[in-house]
Amino acid sequence: LRQSRSPILEKDETALNNILYPNKIINRDFFKLHHYNTTGDSQSEFVLNQFSYEWGDDEFSFEVGRLNIGFGNGYFSNPINPFVRTIAFSPQFGQSQANDGMIFSIDKNSDMKIFIYLLADKSLTDYDEKITRTAMIRGLWRYNSSISLGYILGEDQKKHKYGLELNKVISDKRKGYIQLVKHSQSLDEQSPSAKGTNHYVAGYQVLHSQTRYTIELGKSDRDPLNRNYYSYNYFPAEAFTGLVIQRLHSDKCNTELGIFQDTDSNFRYVKISSTYKTNKSLGLRIFYHSSVGTTEADSEFDAQRQVPQVLGAALRSNF
Repeated sequence: LRQSRSPILEKDETALNNILYPNKIINRDFFKLHHYNTTGDSQSEFVLNQFSYEWGDDEFSFEVGRLNIGFGNGYFSNPINPFVRTIAFSPQFGQSQANDGMIFSIDKNSDMKIFIYLLADKSLTDYDEKITRTAMIRGLWRYNSSISLGYILGEDQKKHKYGLELNKVISDKRKGYIQLVKHSQSLDEQSPSAKGTNHYVAGYQVLHSQTRYTIELGKSDRDPLNRNYYSYNYFPAEAFTGLVIQRLHSDKCNTELGIFQDTDSNFRYVKISSTYKTNKSLGLRIFYHSSVGTTEADSEFDAQRQVPQVLGAALRSNF
């Protein structure tokens, strides 16, 4: 349940996409169990974002309903997982996204796992009777104790999507990962200029004492026809580099500093946040997000000029 009130709701949709990110909580929506209402500068939302039934054992399991699907190591961008949008720099606190459908998990070999996703979505057709289907296979192969390979292959949201993620554990305190993902042109698009998009991510993590450092570089193509930015990234940027420092002070308190840089423009963004857990069910987070670079007055980067400065606090309770 979310209630929002801001003049941005009336006049600036681009800024709203960053403040209330992700605006779309259900990424593959078949059941339409939600309500949205916007009146002037006020917006109310009610979304049922998780319910499922699971059955199975250690070798085979089946889950159906509105599902949370999480995999991939990407922090700023995670294209290997098309079902969840990265929220690393979002001011939202504890935002859970979901997809409607079913998952089959096969785990007969401890070094090899297979997941089959069969999902359904009506949101792309404005909730008429036409269903946009997803049929995708994800595999995870552990080559040895330090190297593992993940892959995706299938059809999702009228596109063929396939890719690889290579993970390398260098030591108990260091690891690296690489993602290479390809999206085809839309399956109902016959234009010869529609060649699809490529997405790349490379990251490296170091754990030193109670502090974790993550540096990541990536590039995501925009659609060659409508020139939209890759929708699973928080920022409107194609090529980027980012650094995040996460410090665990105690079991109750942690802080985070993140810096995002668009390598094609002067757009730079900083995130500072601190979270304190008063007990097992209650947590308080204070955060500040702001751009510190000046984006050129160029139509290619206009969306970056609309990313707002954010200062706030969030209270989260589990019950």
